[in-house]
Amino acid sequence: MVKNEINYLSIMSHENIIKLKDFFEDKNKFYIVLEKCEGGELFYKIVKNKCLLESESIQIVRQVCCTLEYLHSNNIIHRDIKAENFLFKNKNTENIKLIDFGMAKTVNCEYLTELCGSPHYISPELIRKKYTLSSDIWALGVMVFFMLTGKYPFEGKNTQKVVDEILNKNINWKDKEFSSLSVEAIDFLKKLLERNERKRLTAFEALNHPWIKLEME
Repeated sequence: MVKNEINYLSIMSHENIIKLKDFFEDKNKFYIVLEKCEGGELFYKIVKNKCLLESESIQIVRQVCCTLEYLHSNNIIHRDIKAENFLFKNKNTENIKLIDFGMAKTVNCEYLTELCGSPHYISPELIRKKYTLSSDIWALGVMVFFMLTGKYPFEGKNTQKVVDEILNKNINWKDKEFSSLSVEAIDFLKKLLERNERKRLTAFEALNHPWIKLEME
């Protein structure tokens, strides 16, 4: 996985992707030197604040969409999009960096079949072992849901329970827990967490969704 990460970080250049500074190996291990980020994980920011305001979330998600559009336009799937894999450049900025390309893969015309990723974030088609770039978009939807509500859309006591919810649970968007969210935010979430991957937003479409373009106080 380290070799895979080195391979991808060596060829990519984007302001929201962690930069590879150097790498070396000894008889037993590979070592990589990455760009310094001092702001901590997005995950911990969400947990600390219970959830994030829409205005703050938009600033972050806009960068994520831009990053995914860059990756997908180069036929690269990350396969582990989650809040833990985004770091803030420093404590006083919303500038984020995507990390952990250990499971990244180049997608041509074929479907991928390897089961990988983090349980709460895996897409229905990934569970069925027939997926492509749009699986990253589902994971983005899970992450945005987590950012705005402080919890995952699909939960369970164990991995199998989570998988069952991913495949079968229908989210009631009229529930009072979503009452504070804008119409645009709910529409964005619906279109990211679309079980039919052919109807799901692409990274480009997500980047140009009305919610991403909102200017909120």
